Amino acid sequence: MDGKFTSLITSRYLPLVKWLVVTITFGLLILNAFILSHMNDLNKSMSFRQNEAAWFVFQLNKEYSGLLNNVELLMYDRERIDDVRLSYELTWSRFDVLLNSNEAAHFREFDNLLSFFSNAFFRFKLLEPLVEEVADGIMSPKQFYSRIDKEYVIILNEINEKFQLRNPLIQRQQDDINALFAIQRLSSIALGISMTMILWVFWQESIYHRKTANHDPLTGLPNRLAMTSDLESMRLTSTCFTFIWFDLNDFKQINDNHGHAAGDGLLMAVARRLQDKLPNARVTYRIGGDEFAVVLRSVEKPLLDDTLSLLEEVFTQPFHVDDNAFEVSASIGFSQYPLDGDTIDNVIHVADRKMYRQKHKHKTGMRSV
Repeated sequence: MDGKFTSLITSRYLPLVKWLVVTITFGLLILNAFILSHMNDLNKSMSFRQNEAAWFVFQLNKEYSGLLNNVELLMYDRERIDDVRLSYELTWSRFDVLLNSNEAAHFREFDNLLSFFSNAFFRFKLLEPLVEEVADGIMSPKQFYSRIDKEYVIILNEINEKFQLRNPLIQRQQDDINALFAIQRLSSIALGISMTMILWVFWQESIYHRKTANHDPLTGLPNRLAMTSDLESMRLTSTCFTFIWFDLNDFKQINDNHGHAAGDGLLMAVARRLQDKLPNARVTYRIGGDEFAVVLRSVEKPLLDDTLSLLEEVFTQPFHVDDNAFEVSASIGFSQYPLDGDTIDNVIHVADRKMYRQKHKHKTGMRSV
């Protein structure tokens, strides 16, 4: 995504995008809750409609599917690890009832069923340490989900073979559950994408607010706050620098005679030319009004002289704003750290005094840049 598109999104459409993404996310959360609730209702309905053996089978199926659901949700919310632990314990208890309770005695009379579920229970117990590995971040929820789903498919195949649980009513309900599983998985994927979009929107918003806090909205140049921060950083690292302060001569007359729109256009034209003329080694700021500053990370005279010469070139040609051509000059003052002061305020004050001496010369007819 290019910078221009990102800027457009963040400056104009960010509130709408943020509202839309949050609304979609909220809707997906509701959909997930509804699907899980409906799946739970279907599982309960199936349990009440089966014989004694089938009832125990579907209780195990319900807890196993609940465990799968919670592990899947764990992929998006690590706070659900306690729900996974609880689902694991509930599934464990269903195995125990199948294998050991008197109520399930008839269930165990099917051929090879006791052996199959004993082996399945043994493999299930091997998953217990993996729950804590997921909690400790050693194993990913996706890997854990694959392990559980593999065992779940084996049990479902055995149930279908032994009990032939494929009568129309059961099959319709099972189809409903499978469809809900598919919808729930797609919804979970969409929820993950939506959550990613929310993070992207808030990240772009933070970038936008940082930029607007440190940049002049009219010219796009770094503002006084950015300049103060940069100068203070150089002072703290004992970096020598040259501070050049200048403002436009007779700018008030342009505003009064041609209007503020023309004045704003002139400021933008000056900013563009400054960016075109001054190399990257020089950082340009708009301080406010018609005042600008240039900072050099050096106090060497050749670099200062070259910069002052470039500034003079900036103002040699008229600035064209709409149908007007403005011939503008500037009054300039400069100072150097630490030669002219050991604090930022002192350095700025020295440059400010020199600039106003230049402005006084301009008003009395003497030459300025």
